[in-house]
Amino acid sequence: MIAVAEASAYPRQMPMCNGCGVDTETSREHLIHRRVGEAILGIRDHPDTEAMRRELLDGYIRFSGNAGDVSHTGVRLDGIVRNLLCRDCNSGWASDLEELAGANLFAFLHEGGHLDLQRFLRWFVFFQFKAHMYYERSEDLASGPLVGLFADLQAAGTTFSMRLFAARLEVSQPDAWQFMFHEALPNAEIALGFLLATHSVLWFMPYESIPPLPIAQVQDGALLTDLPLLPAHLLGGTLVPRRTIDVLGEHADGP
Repeated sequence: MIAVAEASAYPRQMPMCNGCGVDTETSREHLIHRRVGEAILGIRDHPDTEAMRRELLDGYIRFSGNAGDVSHTGVRLDGIVRNLLCRDCNSGWASDLEELAGANLFAFLHEGGHLDLQRFLRWFVFFQFKAHMYYERSEDLASGPLVGLFADLQAAGTTFSMRLFAARLEVSQPDAWQFMFHEALPNAEIALGFLLATHSVLWFMPYESIPPLPIAQVQDGALLTDLPLLPAHLLGGTLVPRRTIDVLGEHADGP
C-alpha cells in the first residue's frame, strides 16, 4: 500500500505537445516523411513505407561546421524525433503538411512541376527543427518551446516571408548529392546557414548574409530549370558528397 501511495503522489509529468500545447503522450515523429522519402529516391507511390525507409537507412550525411573545420555524421534516415508532437498532431496537420510538400517536391524534382513556395517553406521550417533536434536530447522539446512557431505552420492564412535560395549542383555524380543537411557554425568561412540537398538541388536559408555563390532566391511557381548551376568546387572544403564520407566509415547510430 505504501508503494502504491508513493507512486500516485509523484505522477510522471507529461511532455507538452509542440503542436497543440497540450500535456500528453507524444508520438514518434520520423525525420523523413514517406512522401519526402519518395522525392529523395525518385520513386512515386512507394508500395512499402518501411521498405522505403530501409532504402534511406544509411549512407547519408549530416554536416556541421565550415571549411577547414567540418564534422560529418552518418545519418540514419529511418530515425525519429521524440517529444515533438502528440499523435493527433503527428497524424493530422503535420502529416498533411508533409504529404502536400513531399508531393510538390517530387513533381518539382522529377516531373517538371512548379514549386509551391509557401507549401515548401512550411515544410522546410518544420524539417529544419526536426533535423536540428535529430541527435540532440529530446527532453529539450518536452516543455513545448515550439508551440508558437508551429501554430503559424498550422494556420492556413500565415504567409512565410523568409528568403530561400537554391541552385542546381553541377556535379559528375548526382547520386552523391542525393540528400544531406548542413548547419554552419556562426564563424563559418562561407555562411551557408541551414542547407538541404535533394537530388543535387541545394536549398539555402541563410542565417545572415547571402553566401557569395551563384544561387538565386526561389520564387513561387519556379521550375527546376529556373535555378542557376552551381559548380560543386565553389563550395571548397565546406561540403563533401556522401560517397566521399562513406570512406571514413562514420555511421552514427539512430536516435
